This record gives sequence, C-alpha cells and structure tokens, in this order.
Amino acid sequence: MLYTETVEPGTLGLLRRLMADIILESFVLVGGTALSLQLGHRRSIDLNLFSLIDFNYSEILSHLEDMSNKPVVIQQFKQTLTVEIEGIKLDFLRF
Repeated sequence: MLYTETVEPGTLGLLRRLMADIILESFVLVGGTALSLQLGHRRSIDLNLFSLIDFNYSEILSHLEDMSNKPVVIQQFKQTLTVEIEGIKLDFLRF
C-alpha cells in the first residue's frame, strides 16, 4: 500500500507520467518522496530520481520538453540535473 495522500496531486501525477516513460526506465524514485509514499510519515513536494547508469542531459531535457511544460533548469553538472516542471522540483542523478 502506498500513502499517496502524502504527495501533492500534481507531483503524484508527474511522477506517474515519468515512471511510465520508457525513456526514463533506468531511473528510480528515491529520497523523501519514496519514503513518504511507503511510510506515510510526512508530506513531500519534490522528486529525486536516481540511475545506476550515465545519462545525457540534452536527451533528458529534450524529452521533458516533449512531455510537459518547458522545464526550467536549476542546476546541471556532472551526472546531476535539477529542473522545475509545473512548479515541481525534480533531481536526476547518477548514483
């Protein structure tokens, strides 16, 4: 059972779209939102997605632009990409 009420509806909807996307299949949800969904212990507002393989920033950004409103890049450096989509902060990281 997931405690979906701990995540804002917009964030949960975006998470569902991201997790159903074949382009992002190497990424998994981690961090506070993952724990909140499992434990129901707190509200969560952002998404942290980790991958065990290297990823291409340009490909991820291009794909995000195709699937949603234009993402705003907050930071980008070695295998780390932080964007905001629809007012929701997303971190893509190589772990």
